[in-house]
Amino acid sequence: MVGWMVFYILVIPIFSTILPIYSFWCMDNFSWGATRVVLGESGKRFIIHDEGKFDLRSISLKTWND
Repeated sequence: MVGWMVFYILVIPIFSTILPIYSFWCMDNFSWGATRVVLGESGKRFIIHDEGKFDLRSISLKTWND
């Protein structure tokens, strides 16, 4: 039990300061890749486009009586 307490006390600075600072520093880093690029069966790269605007009428709404 004491071992976990020591571990917790040592890890608190990492999760409360270092990790948030790192995530804020790297939030505009888009080097992780392009999410819309797909390789086809022939190895050709193409970009997937959006399917269009979302239709709000496709969501069924409930009234207070329901």
